[in-house]
Amino acid sequence: MKNIVFSLFCLLLILSCLNGCSLSRKDYPGFSQLIPIRNDLDGCEQRNTMSTSTKNYRIRTNLNSDEVFVIGQFMESALVLYQNLTGSKFGTFQGLNINIYCDRKTYENNLSELKLVGGASMGFYSPVPPAAIHVLWTGPFSDHPFLTLAHEGFHQFAHHTALADKQLNPAENRLNFPVAIPIWLNEGLAQFVEGAVVTEKHFEPGRIHQARLVHLQNLIKTKKVPDLKKILNQRYDEPFDNADYSASWGVVFALYHGLSSSGKWYTDSCLINFQGIFRDFLSANFLNDYSEHGWDEFLARESLLAFEQSVLKQGYTLSDWEKAWHFAMLSLDPNLPYGGLEIELN
Repeated sequence: MKNIVFSLFCLLLILSCLNGCSLSRKDYPGFSQLIPIRNDLDGCEQRNTMSTSTKNYRIRTNLNSDEVFVIGQFMESALVLYQNLTGSKFGTFQGLNINIYCDRKTYENNLSELKLVGGASMGFYSPVPPAAIHVLWTGPFSDHPFLTLAHEGFHQFAHHTALADKQLNPAENRLNFPVAIPIWLNEGLAQFVEGAVVTEKHFEPGRIHQARLVHLQNLIKTKKVPDLKKILNQRYDEPFDNADYSASWGVVFALYHGLSSSGKWYTDSCLINFQGIFRDFLSANFLNDYSEHGWDEFLARESLLAFEQSVLKQGYTLSDWEKAWHFAMLSLDPNLPYGGLEIELN
């Protein structure tokens, strides 16, 4: 029974990425300075597939070796950023798999083998063994492939961090959940990392995700933004739509920059603080609550409790923080890399 639940959980996680991870940057291309990827890769599918390893990643592709080297270095830098944003104590993950496809037919055949429908998706992470990131490296692009890699790389990191947590997943027990963070944080941080990409060699965490900010501002103005309690209490087995993605990014951005219930920025390192308290809650309540409620409900319940304890200060309520958050998001300038926050001037 647990194997069936795990497989369903994994499928829901993959489908959530295929259905909502990508937001068109046609009108809001962001602030990355990535080199355009060549669209003309005719005949590349005839090349032999090669496997190249870096310290933490194993990349399988038929791209040329120079491109593979850049991809490997990019992902090693991204991994450091993932660890810094989460306060992860796990230093090395050997053999994180990445499959890069230079032709759409092979990519879509792979989707079919996994019983998935890709649509406009340019990439996804599948935790189903053998767990791997799958990215299409040919146009036309809805996202730059490096942004897709950074995004899906975080989902992969979240999965392997759960696998490496010996307190939640003792060596003698089989892990039957793919992540140990709530869905809003998983998706919010994946998009936050996208916004941090400057070049293939450089990340600047704290930048806005331009398309998500514009969308979130429109949601707030039209009173269609998801309720904060609903976001924090979201389960992996519930629908997660485009508005949820933008709202989740906005919550992560606000926590990273220390937005307080009074509307002031830079009060605390709320993002790391929340994750630390959340992990403590998971560890303390794991044996009783997980077995009673199931993993997806367990994550959602602990998420809301951890947020209230780590973020709300001096008698403020969740509603107070939500109102401050709406105002703060509307005050950001989507035409500036940091939204106009003073950090840009430092």
